[in-house]
Amino acid sequence: GCCKGLNKCFCCVSHSKFPPDPCMCAVCNFFIVGQPPSSNGADAAEAAYLQNTCWMYYCCCAGDGCTSELANPMILGQQKFLCCMATRNTTDCVGPRGLFLTAQKLICCMNYCMLPTHITPGIGLCNYVCHEKYP
Repeated sequence: GCCKGLNKCFCCVSHSKFPPDPCMCAVCNFFIVGQPPSSNGADAAEAAYLQNTCWMYYCCCAGDGCTSELANPMILGQQKFLCCMATRNTTDCVGPRGLFLTAQKLICCMNYCMLPTHITPGIGLCNYVCHEKYP
């Protein structure tokens, strides 16, 4: 679809897809119209959350439900709107990715932030980079 989203926070799952393919309507995991949402060939993590969710409601192109997966990851988010996409998730505390890591891209602009900075593309402007640090 042209826009879709999957969000998970602990056991709460929210899913949306427009245009819906197919249209779905459900209450208390009983689907009156259509079948429970599936990943349609998307990544394995998305497929697992969609298959293991008990949907409180699903109305046309969006729904909310609960999953038995509390962790791995605790927070997950995937959004797509036309050609823009964003993802986020939790990872091990003080693991190889550090305490904090964010990477964002919009067209040709990139933002990357990590704490502690054991790997960094440095500080740059107009293709000039300083303080870069790679393993």
